[in-house]
Amino acid sequence: MIERNINETILNKEPSAKALVEILLNIDKKKDIGPSAIYHHFPLYPNSENDKLITANLLLCSQNYGIIIFKCVDFSERVDIDRENIINELDEIDRLIFAKILKDAPKLRKGRRDLKINIKSIVFLNNYTQTEKRDIEFEDFVVVKSEIEVETYLKYDRNPLSEENYNDLKATIEGSKGIPRPVERNTNPDSENGSSKGKTLTLIDNEICNFDLEQKRAALFTLDGAQRIRGLAGSGKTIILAMKAAMIHLQNDQAEILYTYYTKTLYDIVKRLITRFYRQFADKDPDWRKIHIMHAWGGKGLEGVYYNACNANYITPINFTEARSRTKKDPFDYICEELDKQKLENFYDYTLLDEAQDFPSSFYRVCRQLTKRNRVVWAYDDFQNILHVKLQSEKDTFGKDEEGKWHIDFEEKEDELQDLVLHKCYRNPRKILVAAFALGLGIYNMDENNKVQIIQRLESNDHWNSLGFDVREGNSEIGDRMVIERPSKNSPLLKNELLDTTDEIIKIYDFENFNQECKKISELIFHDIKDGLNPEDISVICLDNVNVKNYFNELENHLVALGIKPFNLLNAPNDTTVFKVKDHVTLSTIFRAKGNEAGSVYIMGTDIVFSGTNRSDLTERNKLFTAITRAQGWVTITGTGKDNMAQCIMEFNTLQKNNFELIFTQPSEEEVKTIWQDISKKQSALNRMERAAEDIAKEMGISKEEVINNIIKSNQPKKK
Repeated sequence: MIERNINETILNKEPSAKALVEILLNIDKKKDIGPSAIYHHFPLYPNSENDKLITANLLLCSQNYGIIIFKCVDFSERVDIDRENIINELDEIDRLIFAKILKDAPKLRKGRRDLKINIKSIVFLNNYTQTEKRDIEFEDFVVVKSEIEVETYLKYDRNPLSEENYNDLKATIEGSKGIPRPVERNTNPDSENGSSKGKTLTLIDNEICNFDLEQKRAALFTLDGAQRIRGLAGSGKTIILAMKAAMIHLQNDQAEILYTYYTKTLYDIVKRLITRFYRQFADKDPDWRKIHIMHAWGGKGLEGVYYNACNANYITPINFTEARSRTKKDPFDYICEELDKQKLENFYDYTLLDEAQDFPSSFYRVCRQLTKRNRVVWAYDDFQNILHVKLQSEKDTFGKDEEGKWHIDFEEKEDELQDLVLHKCYRNPRKILVAAFALGLGIYNMDENNKVQIIQRLESNDHWNSLGFDVREGNSEIGDRMVIERPSKNSPLLKNELLDTTDEIIKIYDFENFNQECKKISELIFHDIKDGLNPEDISVICLDNVNVKNYFNELENHLVALGIKPFNLLNAPNDTTVFKVKDHVTLSTIFRAKGNEAGSVYIMGTDIVFSGTNRSDLTERNKLFTAITRAQGWVTITGTGKDNMAQCIMEFNTLQKNNFELIFTQPSEEEVKTIWQDISKKQSALNRMERAAEDIAKEMGISKEEVINNIIKSNQPKKK
């Protein structure tokens, strides 16, 4: 089946390209050409002089046929075809793609200068109606003029690749090889279980990563307006925004791009990702005078959106101490509200907001003012909202203009790309993600009367589905018995294979005091390293903000005694922009851990979440959810106090007994907090139809577009 990586709006403006896409889909429907993907005006490569971009008009990447580059031409007897320009264009993109594969995909080489795959260039003449029987030649390039000719060509040009080589080919074409690869690990340590953690994590990290359709739609297609991208932790939001920044810069190197975020330690990751993605297509680094990666507030020694906006608009910035003395609300919200009252110069062509769930509406509004044509893209996860910021609709978030019209209104211009939901999670093994939901939402929480009382609920079945869950029972109506499961298909396949069947990936311990807790964690970390993990693969997150210094001081002493070096972010300068240091175990609060990940995560001081009234506190539960979802492979939860940790252990044991399904009675809005999806009915219907069409297409072996078109045709009134 052909995967369609196309911006339909742009394709509809090119009749010849659209006709060829339909021909390829028809051939695939009749003959099944095997795993393949079509790209329109992609990939993009700068030419040798770096003064223009070279792109494939239409490109087919196929397991059976390799790479076929098409130049689509609308034929007319009245208009001469610029043969020389077409030949030069095909020559150049052919050369660039060949060089890219030869350089970046060594498994696809056959000798020093040959490849295992075919790279062919074809000219497609659409609406060829010439009456004279003469051939139109483009030197040695193949010319096709009909579906029959395309089908005949494919029939004799098969050169199948293995699945691994095909995945490698797609990753090379799409640029997903820009995702950082792991450093070396000791994959043959003295492991007690015969399958070391180091080997397991290396296998996971080395798995060839290809963007899924949702990620590509979010990353590769740029809208001339606002866009919202939502998804769970580990769904690739930061990777998508970094890729989008690289693609925008590639297409327009004069565009001013702002990339902002909440967690200061994201800076290093974001800059590295943008660089790697950009270099997948251009043999140079990005121009950092045009891409501005900035913390939202900033401060001494750290650039920030707020401070830069004030200085650029000749406004005296308000520092944190002054803001806190002026208001009882969030100081950052206050200073952004004050700044938004001013008319600001729009310096940026595009603004990308990462971790947007932690920003107040006032900051969104400031960013919109700073950006031309409302080109604001924000990515968020409403389950990581540890700051308890109220999430609103895009209309309320950005507000109205002087005439009372919404600045941004998705219902005004329905576009399937303007409000995207990523429902696959790539970071966490399935069981870890489900455990995060169970403990974070308090699915199995018991109140003081030993009655089950969940703490947070989702508004609808559609909301659960959009997050990649299946609702097996219930309709999210008050009093419904709900049974929710996480299908394996929405978690990484290799992680399912290596980790989902083991009970060792989630452990919970309770201790009499924090000294015992710290000692045990240090011993477990020592065994992790002995089992092949690098120290930087391990993070410790403390949830007890009041006693965190004492926890980390004690833990550091135990780690150092075992010869393990800690990187304590509490002692790092305020402008520190890294989360990991080579050969060091990271010690972090939840606020600095956000947006980061680790192979093995230790969550200490967890008893604070389950003590007294905290047991039903939304912020504490959200902190636990966020901490658990930092883990790529293993998570260990620890705390003190038998009663407090007994609650945590009971909730997790109940989840285990229920085979990692979420089973509960749907409460009312008055009883618990509702997590709203905040999506229009039209957009919700579009998203549901698209997901259903993808599932049907896979089952029937046809394209998603064919499924949708057949639905439309079947609902059209029959002619009498």
